Amino acid sequence: MKFLLNKTGSVDIIIELKIIKMTKSNMIILPPYFTEDRIKELQQHINIQVERVLLFYSYLMYNYLALARYEKVDYHDYRITKFISVHSDKLGKIFGKANYRYVLRTLKCIGLLEIDESYHQGIITESVYLEGKTKHYKIPIKLLNSTYQRGWIKYELKDAKSINAKRCFIKFLRKSKADNIRLSETSKQVIIDSLKKVDTSLLPKNNFYDNFTGPGMDKFGNRVHSILTNLKKEFRPLIKFSDSDESLVEIDIKMSQLYFLANLSTDWIFKVLRPFDAAKFEMAIQDLKANEGYRLFQKDILLDKKDIYQRYADEFDIDRQEAKEMTYAILFSSPYGQKGEIFKSFERDYPGMIDELNKIKSIKINSSPSNKRHSNLTLFLQRIESNIVLDQVIEQVAQNGITDILTVHDSWLIKSSHEKEFKQIAESVFDKNFGNIPRLEVKN
Repeated sequence: MKFLLNKTGSVDIIIELKIIKMTKSNMIILPPYFTEDRIKELQQHINIQVERVLLFYSYLMYNYLALARYEKVDYHDYRITKFISVHSDKLGKIFGKANYRYVLRTLKCIGLLEIDESYHQGIITESVYLEGKTKHYKIPIKLLNSTYQRGWIKYELKDAKSINAKRCFIKFLRKSKADNIRLSETSKQVIIDSLKKVDTSLLPKNNFYDNFTGPGMDKFGNRVHSILTNLKKEFRPLIKFSDSDESLVEIDIKMSQLYFLANLSTDWIFKVLRPFDAAKFEMAIQDLKANEGYRLFQKDILLDKKDIYQRYADEFDIDRQEAKEMTYAILFSSPYGQKGEIFKSFERDYPGMIDELNKIKSIKINSSPSNKRHSNLTLFLQRIESNIVLDQVIEQVAQNGITDILTVHDSWLIKSSHEKEFKQIAESVFDKNFGNIPRLEVKN
């Protein structure tokens, strides 16, 4: 057995030292509670190879790291307070279908696992339909006390069956995530195939979770998350395809969320929501469309193509990014939050628009994965963005022979030789859907 203990507890340090790399067939990470002696002691309590149990703990650890990163919360607080959902079929892949219930009960009885028995849910994707139970599991405080909280162990699997179980498990995870990408078959395949061709040797080794499980789509805004999603913008020039030396360009939709907000309509609400939920918003959308402030907003965004973020940055002597974040807070956060000076300026420029948006943010969406009603607007706009950026544009350009396409939410990364043709096709898709075209900014 090989152990490597890190006592800093910083996820950034994990990234810098390149400690975590689950793609290697025999390496996993564990809570540092599992010293060599404790692993031997654990083997005495269970009837299967102990490394199968360690593989389960490793899966929980990777989930803590990945989910904490997605939700932008402290990793250590997250893994102490949060349960991880694991479907029974996944447990069968790790422990064996005949053994997993016994093993989990044993781990709970000896105080090495907490189980939330109340949560049940199946897994339904394009090719996976599982009616079995999904429960929540958590590594208990006993394993993460003051002595062990600030670290992790890198462990090398030795048992051949455990190594093979890990390979099968990762293959299952990849298939489940790929099946959950709800796009046309053409767009889905282009995204998956293009990501496989990325030369990851040139990139920082930070997106370990997505790197071994592959891309997936979230249920909120239908956005695809991949190894590129959380890559810092300054590293994007390093992105290349492994089968080509040609440099890439990034085509970005300028002020994309404001652009989609200016194009909001009842037709789009019915496209991105279930009919029962969409019908609730018809009156609120009609009131918004009739509002004088919203019409001025549409004129600034769609006709005059004004940079609203820069305008407020100049007015308040702040940088553009700060102005963007403050504008987002006005439009998309809770209507009960604090109102600053930019709010007054926005209300001055677009009178009554915020009141109409707040009506939209007060309606309950039964099918929303979020229980926060003020996130309604964000859900609408991200789903419209996904439909256009990921589905319609990619499918259209693929039909024209351009199939090396990477995406980061509202932008595409393509080979420089395809820039002109890609941009023309993308603009035609926007024009067909909205009758107008956004500013598409090309970055080398």
